[in-house]
Amino acid sequence: MENKFDFGNRCGFSPDLFRQPTPLSPDIKSRMPKFINQIQSEIKANGVPGLAIRGERDESVRALLCVLLDYCDLWTCKIGIPTKKGWLAFGWKTILNRLPWLSESRLYEALGVIRKNGLFDSNQRLSDPRFITKDATKKSGYSVSDKGFTEVFWTAFRQTKRWKHEAEAKAKRTAEQAAKAGKNLQDFYKKVWCSTTKAVVKQMAAAGIVKTETHAPVAPSANAVKMMLHAKLAELGFKDAYVRAQKLFEEFGAAALINTEQFVS
Repeated sequence: MENKFDFGNRCGFSPDLFRQPTPLSPDIKSRMPKFINQIQSEIKANGVPGLAIRGERDESVRALLCVLLDYCDLWTCKIGIPTKKGWLAFGWKTILNRLPWLSESRLYEALGVIRKNGLFDSNQRLSDPRFITKDATKKSGYSVSDKGFTEVFWTAFRQTKRWKHEAEAKAKRTAEQAAKAGKNLQDFYKKVWCSTTKAVVKQMAAAGIVKTETHAPVAPSANAVKMMLHAKLAELGFKDAYVRAQKLFEEFGAAALINTEQFVS
C-alpha cells in the first residue's frame, strides 16, 4: 500500500494551486474600491511585479497581501479603521484568522519579505511577537496599528495616482462622518487604547470586519476573568498588565478574552 506521504507536501502546499484567504462576504467585497480588487486579482494570478520568490513563501506572501488590502485604510495606508471612538487597529490574530492554513511562523516570514522589499513598513518593530523583548522602551509589534503599505507598493502595481485619488475621497467621507458626530477628522484617526465600545466591536464583527474566535473561554467569576486578562497582557509584554486588565474587564467583560490583541496597540 502506498504511503500517503510519498507524494506531495504534508502541509497541503501545491505549486499548481495557490491557497487563498477565507473570502469576505459578497456584500462587503462589493463595497471595496475597484482598483483594490484589481490589485488583489493581479497578486493572486502573478504575484508582486519584480518580487521573485518561490514555493510556499510565495503563496503566503500573496495571500497575506490580499488580506492586508482588505483591511487597509486608504487615507493612512495602515491596517485598521477610524471610528467615533478613534482609530481601531486590527491585531495579527484577525489577519491570521483569514488564513487558516498558514502558521504564525510563516505569517511573520511573509511579513518580513514584504517589508524587506519596501512594500510594507512601520514605525514599530515588525517582529514575531513570540520573541518579544523585555525592554519597555521598544515596541513589541503586536498590533498592525502603525503598519501600512508604502508608496512603493502602489507604484509597483501602477496605481499610485488612483490610490491618491481614493485616499482623498476616503478622507473626505470620514471627515463628513466626523462632522455628523461633532468631531473632526483627526478625532476619528486619533490612536486610542481600549476605548472602542462593545457596540462598535459587535457592529464590525457583524460586518465581517473583525474576526474573532468561535468560543470565548468560560470564566467562573469576574476575578478569574481579570486574572486571565492579566496573564494574557503580561504574556504580550505589557508591564502595566494589571491596570490594563482591569480597564479591559470594566469595558468589555469576559468578551475581552476573545482575541485580546484587537483591543490593545
